[in-house]
Amino acid sequence: MRLALQYCPYCGEQDLHPREDPEGAWECADCRSTFVVTAVPAPARGSA
Repeated sequence: MRLALQYCPYCGEQDLHPREDPEGAWECADCRSTFVVTAVPAPARGSA
């Protein structure tokens, strides 16, 4: 499953495209940066 991103974390633009390799990678067409997004589970309620 791939999450839809709204903004590039480097330049803030919205022209993002998924890449096949590595898994979870996105490329920004404006600044040409490639980055990987990984989902991290939220901690259980009540844990510190």
